[in-house]
Amino acid sequence: MLLNLFRLGMYHIAEVQGWTKNKDGDISINKAIFWASASGVMSGIAANPASVVKTRIQAAAHPSIAVGRQHRYNGMFDGIATIYKTEGMKGFFAGVTATCTRLAVGSAAQLTTFSAAKERLLAQGICTDSQVGLAFCASAISGVVVALVICPLDVTTVRLYNQGKSHFNIPE
Repeated sequence: MLLNLFRLGMYHIAEVQGWTKNKDGDISINKAIFWASASGVMSGIAANPASVVKTRIQAAAHPSIAVGRQHRYNGMFDGIATIYKTEGMKGFFAGVTATCTRLAVGSAAQLTTFSAAKERLLAQGICTDSQVGLAFCASAISGVVVALVICPLDVTTVRLYNQGKSHFNIPE
């Protein structure tokens, strides 16, 4: 919830304010990339603590098949308390650099492609009578681009979430 609240909310504000457009009112790819990336970074910082807890709980496996570091929590609240007790606030920001990078790149790919695809589809006379159809087609185009761009970053991010004690110099 936090992730998309910041990511989509901040980008929407930029669109409404015209910060993603050029002087002719068309999408400026560079401006859209900047605002999409900035919104991705902000969402990564806001949502990282929840993502760390979620990923560690999901990654827990039976010892016979366990791979990598295992974290044993008795639910979300125990995970939060245990991370805080054993790692301090730094623990909630394990992988934050990779998260912000992933979200900056992924948001730039997704939101910019979606906006540009919508504009191009309308210019070509496609889906001019259906907002749902327009959103669906633009989303499909955007989804392909995101899938190609984001996979390696997802793998890195999840591995860093599941790491042990964070080694970032974040004051407690």
